[in-house]
Amino acid sequence: MNARSAALLIAASLAVNGCAVPKQEGAGGQAGGQSKQAGGTDLAAVCNPVVVGIGSLLVCAALAKGNNRVLAGAACAAVALTACYLANSYKAEQVRTAKQVEDEYLQRNRQLPEKTLVTAYRSEVNPRGAVSKGQQVNISSTIVAVQGRSDRGVVVEEELGIFDKQGEAWGKPVRKTANSADRAGEFRTSFTIPISDGWSQGVYTLHRTLYVNGTVAQRDDSSARFQVVQGPAGQAVAVLAATD
Repeated sequence: MNARSAALLIAASLAVNGCAVPKQEGAGGQAGGQSKQAGGTDLAAVCNPVVVGIGSLLVCAALAKGNNRVLAGAACAAVALTACYLANSYKAEQVRTAKQVEDEYLQRNRQLPEKTLVTAYRSEVNPRGAVSKGQQVNISSTIVAVQGRSDRGVVVEEELGIFDKQGEAWGKPVRKTANSADRAGEFRTSFTIPISDGWSQGVYTLHRTLYVNGTVAQRDDSSARFQVVQGPAGQAVAVLAATD
């Protein structure tokens, strides 16, 4: 691993470990109004760019070499800020109960699956236009999980990783729990990515992985991506490149 990659991973780890808020308990088993998130969290305060940036700059500047010192520091600060946002901005809301998705499944199948089955995993990247520096890119997903006959409980986890045009990880992938009370059902989730000065030009690919009870259920490493270009006065601008 080169110095840049090591610096980015260290910066991201600092952000996640230093900024994460305490885990909130999810609601019970009824759909509608349930949400699992950092209740009342002020992301601007929790992921303060100055506080997050100082820690990452010190680590990254020490690893950078020669004329790359300032550039590497700015990139590391952006990675750290992004990691903090991913860790603390995640929202998960249950919109249909386990019983509702089971009934729908049984309309097309004779019995429930042996193991918990993900019947839908769809994501969108918004906005679909340009996003100026200081704004955000949001990744929202719909997850439908039908509990298996042999599973006593269900844990659905969603992981998001960001990779640049060279294929290097833009920080450490963040993995969050989408459901609560070990129940299946339909869930709507979202991550937030801040676009700051440290983002360089190029296409960034979002690697999405869905886990059920610790095992990979679905993975999509290519269909969702966005492009960062230089706008007026050198400002970073994110433009949606493609989604699925």
